[in-house]
Amino acid sequence: MILDKVPSIVRDQRLKDFKLFGLDFRPTDRVDHIQYSSKLKNFNLVLKYDKLTLTNSIHVFKMENNAGDFTYSNLLESIKELDCILEGNFRNGKLIRIATGVNLSDVCMDSLYMYKTNYFRDMVSHKSNQVYGKKVKFSQYSFKIYDKKFEQLEHYKNKCPKGLFRMEKEVRSLQHFKNRVDPIFIHRVGDLMSKDLLGELIRDFLDGLNNIQMTEKINLEGLKTNHLKDIAVMENPIMREHLKKNNNESYRKIRRNYESLKQKHQSNNSIEKLRTKARDQFSHLIGS
Repeated sequence: MILDKVPSIVRDQRLKDFKLFGLDFRPTDRVDHIQYSSKLKNFNLVLKYDKLTLTNSIHVFKMENNAGDFTYSNLLESIKELDCILEGNFRNGKLIRIATGVNLSDVCMDSLYMYKTNYFRDMVSHKSNQVYGKKVKFSQYSFKIYDKKFEQLEHYKNKCPKGLFRMEKEVRSLQHFKNRVDPIFIHRVGDLMSKDLLGELIRDFLDGLNNIQMTEKINLEGLKTNHLKDIAVMENPIMREHLKKNNNESYRKIRRNYESLKQKHQSNNSIEKLRTKARDQFSHLIGS
């Protein structure tokens, strides 16, 4: 967000602490300029000349973590509170990234296979080396599903219900919304106060679930040796990536064979069940 007025310390680029919006800002020399940093609960604030950037989650600001529900009324209250603290600058601030997410119970992550043309990757804990989720990344956005209880216990020592999973789409470039067949025009924080616009973001999220391919374990009984080899290659990430990189023609052939085998074992209603769960939960949140 661009501030109309900045302290003289910032204008003069002095290495000195100051107060702004009742918050303590401290300087950091960045060689070509001096920037000033502060904290507001979970938010990190950085002031560079007249540009103030806030990073982190409105959900976490209000609820302390994102393991619980975050309703439409919670969102309105949070934006108004932050706008009050930042003296009317928050709601006019430019959005840089948006994460749309929902917490669900009993999601089978093992069956997640692909999102569009990308394979889901394991989310692995740096502390325990345990797999706790699946993630896929594109140039403008990423999509992930992970065990919320595991994350809360490992990173924050917080408890949350067993079997709770968070499904989240994070858009890092808002150009992604403009590239849609039916573009979503969202620019400012205040735009999030519109129920209609939130509805469009939810529809974008739910439509994205149709891009997921899920698979079930293939029944190997009666399959020929060449089929077993194809399955072994495609279900082993290291072998699959090695073949893709070094012999793309063979990779495409094996992948076609594998897709044909997998199609027979695809649970066609799994995606629809996941979509229905997410839609119902979003309806509850937006109506609260």
